Amino acid sequence: MLASAIDFKAVLHLYFIRFCGAFCAIDIAIDSPMEVMGLRGRFRALFGPTVGVSISSIQSWFHGVVGSMKARYLTIAGVFTLAIAIGFSACFDPREGYAPEQPFEFSHELHAGVHEVPCGYCHTEPGQGPHSSVPSVDTCMNCHSQVATDSERIQQLTQHWEQGEPVEWVKVHDMPDHVKFSHAPHIQRGIDCSECHGQVNRMDKIEVTNEFNMGWCVDCHRDPEHNAPIDCVTCHY
Repeated sequence: MLASAIDFKAVLHLYFIRFCGAFCAIDIAIDSPMEVMGLRGRFRALFGPTVGVSISSIQSWFHGVVGSMKARYLTIAGVFTLAIAIGFSACFDPREGYAPEQPFEFSHELHAGVHEVPCGYCHTEPGQGPHSSVPSVDTCMNCHSQVATDSERIQQLTQHWEQGEPVEWVKVHDMPDHVKFSHAPHIQRGIDCSECHGQVNRMDKIEVTNEFNMGWCVDCHRDPEHNAPIDCVTCHY
């Protein structure tokens, strides 16, 4: 009867320590030598000297459990934070307002606004394929072999043309790699460039003016005026 009672106390003892460990309630206490001495005396008084679990082994076990718990909780917290970040990133576009410096100062306000050069003259084939081309130096020189030839910037551009060096324009409007987007169906449906790219003819320096996120695209597709498909394969590979 006594042995059964001792075994029962030992079981209670172990579950009590594990319960405390789960809540990290005695981490500081076990780290303190004075508290360890106090706990050892209390355990012996409560459970008797025959309990086969020493306070030192409990301490080692507890720190191992706490260490693994901390690693586990940090992993869970990291995964949870990453999931929140990914979900939140779908609600806004960090590129909105993005206006990178270009190798040459080029004013869309001057070209598309004042001189009314159509978008399709420089950005060819936006309605025939997925991408809208960036103008080559040859396209620029169609005009600037005769226009503003005394300008320092045009002279630099001419040097690129004579040496066969392309201008490394920095891409402003871009989509994530997992997005499948084609200009062709949008242009063919009569969507004006400004609906996505803003009033480019009023921009001295091109910048991203719309959200360009999933919600923004889906809202446009759901518009009764457009009535475009919104299934996943329409926009995702």
